[in-house]
Amino acid sequence: MIAAVLISPAAAINVADGQCAFLVAAIMVLGVRWLETRPVLAGAVLGVLSFKPQFLLLVPVALLAAGQWRSLIAAACSALALAAASALIFGADLWSWWGPQAIANLSSPEPKWIEYGRIWGHSVWACAFLLGLPDRMASLLQFLAIAASASATFVAFRSSLGRDKQLAILLAAAVLAAPHSGPYDAILLVAAVGLWLAGEINAPNRLHWLLGFGIWLVPLISPPALVMAARFAPLLTVAVIGLILSELREPKTLGIGAAA
Repeated sequence: MIAAVLISPAAAINVADGQCAFLVAAIMVLGVRWLETRPVLAGAVLGVLSFKPQFLLLVPVALLAAGQWRSLIAAACSALALAAASALIFGADLWSWWGPQAIANLSSPEPKWIEYGRIWGHSVWACAFLLGLPDRMASLLQFLAIAASASATFVAFRSSLGRDKQLAILLAAAVLAAPHSGPYDAILLVAAVGLWLAGEINAPNRLHWLLGFGIWLVPLISPPALVMAARFAPLLTVAVIGLILSELREPKTLGIGAAA
Protein backbone atom coordinates (compact mmCIF):
# COMPACT_ATOMS: atom_id res chain seq x y z
CA MET A 1 0.00 0.00 0.00
CA ILE A 2 2.77 2.43 0.91
CA ALA A 3 4.47 1.86 -2.44
CA ALA A 4 1.19 2.48 -4.30
CA VAL A 5 0.76 5.77 -2.46
CA LEU A 6 4.34 6.94 -2.98
CA ILE A 7 4.39 6.27 -6.74
CA SER A 8 0.86 7.54 -7.37
CA PRO A 9 0.20 10.56 -9.62
CA ALA A 10 -1.30 12.30 -6.57
CA ALA A 11 2.02 11.97 -4.76
CA ALA A 12 3.86 13.63 -7.63
CA ILE A 13 1.36 16.51 -7.62
CA ASN A 14 1.84 16.95 -3.86
CA VAL A 15 5.60 17.21 -4.30
CA ALA A 16 5.35 19.56 -7.29
CA ASP A 17 2.72 21.85 -5.71
CA GLY A 18 4.01 21.70 -2.13
CA GLN A 19 0.68 20.42 -0.82
CA CYS A 20 0.09 18.72 2.53
CA ALA A 21 -2.18 15.76 1.69
CA PHE A 22 0.48 13.35 3.00
CA LEU A 23 0.23 15.05 6.39
CA VAL A 24 -3.58 14.92 6.35
CA ALA A 25 -3.56 11.21 5.51
CA ALA A 26 -0.91 10.46 8.15
CA ILE A 27 -2.92 12.26 10.85
CA MET A 28 -6.08 10.32 9.99
CA VAL A 29 -4.32 6.95 9.79
CA LEU A 30 -2.36 7.45 13.01
CA GLY A 31 -5.30 8.86 14.93
CA VAL A 32 -7.71 6.06 14.00
CA ARG A 33 -5.17 3.29 14.60
CA TRP A 34 -4.43 4.63 18.10
CA LEU A 35 -8.09 4.78 19.14
CA GLU A 36 -8.09 1.50 21.03
CA THR A 37 -4.67 1.67 22.68
CA ARG A 38 -4.10 5.42 23.15
CA PRO A 39 -7.52 7.10 22.91
CA VAL A 40 -6.51 10.49 24.36
CA LEU A 41 -3.42 10.76 22.20
CA ALA A 42 -5.44 9.59 19.18
CA GLY A 43 -7.97 12.37 19.74
CA ALA A 44 -5.24 14.96 20.19
CA VAL A 45 -3.70 13.89 16.88
CA LEU A 46 -7.04 13.96 15.04
CA GLY A 47 -7.74 17.44 16.40
CA VAL A 48 -4.72 18.72 14.47
CA LEU A 49 -6.85 18.25 11.33
CA SER A 50 -8.51 21.55 12.26
CA PHE A 51 -5.76 23.16 10.17
CA LYS A 52 -7.58 21.62 7.16
CA PRO A 53 -11.21 21.88 8.36
CA GLN A 54 -12.83 20.35 5.26
CA PHE A 55 -11.23 17.03 6.21
CA LEU A 56 -12.18 17.34 9.89
CA LEU A 57 -15.92 17.25 9.16
CA LEU A 58 -16.36 13.50 9.63
CA VAL A 59 -13.92 12.89 12.48
CA PRO A 60 -16.48 13.74 15.23
CA VAL A 61 -18.98 11.45 13.48
CA ALA A 62 -16.49 8.56 13.53
CA LEU A 63 -15.59 9.12 17.18
CA LEU A 64 -19.24 9.36 18.25
CA ALA A 65 -20.13 6.19 16.36
CA ALA A 66 -17.20 4.33 17.92
CA GLY A 67 -18.14 5.56 21.40
CA GLN A 68 -14.69 7.12 21.79
CA TRP A 69 -15.69 9.96 24.11
CA ARG A 70 -12.23 10.56 25.51
CA SER A 71 -10.86 10.81 21.98
CA LEU A 72 -13.62 13.23 21.01
CA ILE A 73 -12.90 15.51 23.99
CA ALA A 74 -9.16 15.32 23.31
CA ALA A 75 -9.74 16.22 19.64
CA ALA A 76 -11.83 19.25 20.63
CA CYS A 77 -9.19 20.38 23.14
CA SER A 78 -6.44 19.91 20.57
CA ALA A 79 -8.30 21.98 17.97
CA LEU A 80 -9.06 24.73 20.51
CA ALA A 81 -5.43 24.79 21.63
CA LEU A 82 -4.27 25.30 18.05
CA ALA A 83 -6.85 28.06 17.56
CA ALA A 84 -5.70 29.77 20.78
CA ALA A 85 -2.05 29.48 19.73
CA SER A 86 -2.80 31.06 16.36
CA ALA A 87 -4.68 33.90 18.08
CA LEU A 88 -1.69 34.55 20.34
CA ILE A 89 0.75 34.53 17.44
CA PHE A 90 -1.25 36.33 14.75
CA GLY A 91 -3.82 38.19 16.84
CA ALA A 92 -7.47 37.51 17.68
CA ASP A 93 -8.59 39.85 14.88
CA LEU A 94 -7.83 37.07 12.43
CA TRP A 95 -10.55 34.87 13.96
CA SER A 96 -13.06 37.71 14.30
CA TRP A 97 -12.64 38.29 10.56
CA TRP A 98 -12.56 34.62 9.52
CA GLY A 99 -15.76 33.53 11.28
CA PRO A 100 -18.22 35.93 9.60
CA GLN A 101 -16.35 35.58 6.30
CA ALA A 102 -16.66 31.78 6.36
CA ILE A 103 -20.39 31.95 7.13
CA ALA A 104 -21.03 34.60 4.46
CA ASN A 105 -19.13 32.51 1.93
CA LEU A 106 -21.62 29.67 2.34
CA SER A 107 -24.56 31.74 1.09
CA SER A 108 -22.77 34.03 -1.38
CA PRO A 109 -19.28 32.78 -2.27
CA GLU A 110 -16.68 35.24 -3.47
CA PRO A 111 -16.74 35.10 -7.32
CA LYS A 112 -12.94 35.12 -7.51
CA TRP A 113 -12.76 32.13 -5.16
CA ILE A 114 -15.06 30.18 -7.47
CA GLU A 115 -13.32 31.31 -10.67
CA TYR A 116 -9.74 30.75 -9.56
CA GLY A 117 -10.15 28.16 -6.82
CA ARG A 118 -13.21 26.02 -6.25
CA ILE A 119 -14.11 25.40 -9.90
CA TRP A 120 -10.66 23.88 -10.44
CA GLY A 121 -11.17 21.31 -7.69
CA HIS A 122 -12.59 17.77 -7.60
CA SER A 123 -15.49 18.32 -5.20
CA VAL A 124 -18.99 17.06 -5.92
CA TRP A 125 -20.07 20.68 -6.35
CA ALA A 126 -17.34 21.43 -8.91
CA CYS A 127 -18.00 18.27 -10.93
CA ALA A 128 -21.77 18.78 -10.90
CA PHE A 129 -21.47 22.45 -11.84
CA LEU A 130 -19.07 21.64 -14.68
CA LEU A 131 -21.52 19.03 -15.98
CA GLY A 132 -24.02 21.84 -16.48
CA LEU A 133 -26.12 21.76 -13.31
CA PRO A 134 -27.24 25.11 -11.83
CA ASP A 135 -25.28 26.35 -8.82
CA ARG A 136 -28.14 25.61 -6.42
CA MET A 137 -28.51 22.04 -7.67
CA ALA A 138 -24.74 21.50 -7.48
CA SER A 139 -24.75 22.87 -3.92
CA LEU A 140 -27.63 20.54 -3.03
CA LEU A 141 -25.67 17.57 -4.37
CA GLN A 142 -22.67 18.65 -2.29
CA PHE A 143 -24.86 18.81 0.80
CA LEU A 144 -26.23 15.35 0.03
CA ALA A 145 -22.67 14.09 -0.41
CA ILE A 146 -21.80 15.43 3.05
CA ALA A 147 -24.89 13.81 4.57
CA ALA A 148 -24.27 10.48 2.82
CA SER A 149 -20.58 10.52 3.80
CA ALA A 150 -21.47 11.21 7.43
CA SER A 151 -24.00 8.34 7.38
CA ALA A 152 -21.48 5.95 5.80
CA THR A 153 -18.86 6.92 8.38
CA PHE A 154 -21.28 6.46 11.26
CA VAL A 155 -22.40 3.04 10.01
CA ALA A 156 -18.81 1.91 9.42
CA PHE A 157 -17.52 2.90 12.87
CA ARG A 158 -20.61 1.48 14.54
CA SER A 159 -20.23 -1.85 12.72
CA SER A 160 -18.08 -4.94 13.00
CA LEU A 161 -15.88 -3.93 10.06
CA GLY A 162 -12.15 -4.22 10.74
CA ARG A 163 -10.40 -1.04 11.81
CA ASP A 164 -8.54 -0.72 8.49
CA LYS A 165 -11.79 -0.85 6.51
CA GLN A 166 -13.38 1.67 8.84
CA LEU A 167 -10.36 3.88 8.23
CA ALA A 168 -10.72 3.36 4.47
CA ILE A 169 -14.33 4.57 4.70
CA LEU A 170 -13.27 7.65 6.68
CA LEU A 171 -10.51 8.57 4.21
CA ALA A 172 -12.73 8.15 1.15
CA ALA A 173 -15.78 9.81 2.73
CA ALA A 174 -13.67 12.77 3.87
CA VAL A 175 -12.75 13.52 0.26
CA LEU A 176 -16.31 12.99 -0.98
CA ALA A 177 -17.73 15.33 1.68
CA ALA A 178 -15.09 18.07 1.32
CA PRO A 179 -16.60 21.25 -0.19
CA HIS A 180 -13.26 21.74 -1.94
CA SER A 181 -10.52 19.26 -2.79
CA GLY A 182 -7.84 18.96 -5.45
CA PRO A 183 -6.01 16.21 -7.34
CA TYR A 184 -3.33 16.19 -4.63
CA ASP A 185 -5.99 15.14 -2.08
CA ALA A 186 -6.39 11.88 -4.00
CA ILE A 187 -3.60 10.67 -1.69
CA LEU A 188 -6.39 10.01 0.82
CA LEU A 189 -8.30 7.98 -1.77
CA VAL A 190 -5.23 5.95 -2.77
CA ALA A 191 -4.59 5.16 0.91
CA ALA A 192 -8.25 4.17 1.34
CA VAL A 193 -8.12 1.86 -1.66
CA GLY A 194 -4.87 0.33 -0.42
CA LEU A 195 -6.39 -0.44 2.99
CA TRP A 196 -9.47 -1.92 1.33
CA LEU A 197 -7.65 -4.11 -1.17
CA ALA A 198 -4.99 -5.28 1.29
CA GLY A 199 -7.35 -8.06 2.36
CA GLU A 200 -7.72 -9.25 -1.24
CA ILE A 201 -4.05 -9.76 -2.09
CA ASN A 202 -4.29 -13.55 -1.85
CA ALA A 203 -7.64 -13.78 -3.68
CA PRO A 204 -8.01 -10.54 -5.66
CA ASN A 205 -11.36 -9.46 -7.05
CA ARG A 206 -10.49 -8.11 -10.50
CA LEU A 207 -13.32 -5.59 -10.59
CA HIS A 208 -12.30 -4.20 -7.21
CA TRP A 209 -8.68 -3.86 -8.29
CA LEU A 210 -9.76 -2.23 -11.57
CA LEU A 211 -11.81 0.29 -9.60
CA GLY A 212 -8.84 0.96 -7.34
CA PHE A 213 -6.58 1.48 -10.33
CA GLY A 214 -9.11 3.93 -11.79
CA ILE A 215 -8.98 6.02 -8.60
CA TRP A 216 -5.18 5.84 -8.65
CA LEU A 217 -5.23 7.28 -12.20
CA VAL A 218 -7.75 10.09 -11.61
CA PRO A 219 -5.15 12.87 -11.02
CA LEU A 220 -3.74 12.15 -14.49
CA ILE A 221 -7.01 13.23 -16.10
CA SER A 222 -7.34 16.41 -14.04
CA PRO A 223 -8.65 18.99 -13.61
CA PRO A 224 -12.38 18.44 -14.23
CA ALA A 225 -12.57 22.00 -15.56
CA LEU A 226 -10.55 20.85 -18.58
CA VAL A 227 -11.19 17.09 -18.80
CA MET A 228 -14.77 15.82 -19.12
CA ALA A 229 -14.02 12.32 -17.78
CA ALA A 230 -12.71 13.72 -14.48
CA ARG A 231 -16.17 15.16 -13.74
CA PHE A 232 -17.41 11.65 -12.97
CA ALA A 233 -14.57 10.85 -10.53
CA PRO A 234 -16.75 11.22 -7.38
CA LEU A 235 -18.76 8.22 -8.59
CA LEU A 236 -15.65 6.05 -8.17
CA THR A 237 -15.35 7.17 -4.56
CA VAL A 238 -19.03 6.40 -3.98
CA ALA A 239 -18.49 2.94 -5.46
CA VAL A 240 -15.57 2.19 -3.11
CA ILE A 241 -17.55 3.29 -0.04
CA GLY A 242 -20.56 1.26 -1.17
CA LEU A 243 -18.51 -1.89 -1.82
CA ILE A 244 -16.83 -1.76 1.58
CA LEU A 245 -20.16 -1.25 3.36
CA SER A 246 -21.72 -4.07 1.33
CA GLU A 247 -19.48 -6.48 3.22
CA LEU A 248 -21.74 -5.94 6.23
CA ARG A 249 -24.51 -7.79 4.39
CA GLU A 250 -22.39 -10.83 3.61
CA PRO A 251 -23.36 -13.86 5.73
CA LYS A 252 -20.71 -14.92 8.20
CA THR A 253 -19.30 -18.36 7.51
CA LEU A 254 -19.68 -20.83 10.30
CA GLY A 255 -16.73 -22.84 11.47
CA ILE A 256 -16.71 -26.64 11.17
CA GLY A 257 -17.36 -27.02 14.85
CA ALA A 258 -20.27 -24.58 14.76
CA ALA A 259 -21.75 -26.25 11.69
CA ALA A 260 -21.63 -29.60 13.40
